[in-house]
Amino acid sequence: MIEVSIQCDANRGMEMVRELREQGLLQGRDFDFAYHPYDYDNFTGQHRYRRVVFAFYKEKYATFYALKWNSNE
Repeated sequence: MIEVSIQCDANRGMEMVRELREQGLLQGRDFDFAYHPYDYDNFTGQHRYRRVVFAFYKEKYATFYALKWNSNE
């Protein structure tokens, strides 16, 4: 499983999920995803920006979509 993290809001993340489904990929078989909202850690002082983390089960999908989505930003 290869994870691809994209910094974006929930709406953009759902657009990406719909795009994957339109391309014929199945959630649970080809990919999974999780949305992580903005968070600030008071202990370490680190900001964790909102992002969607996709877990792809095949490397070819992870590579293709990581390149595609990161080049559009």
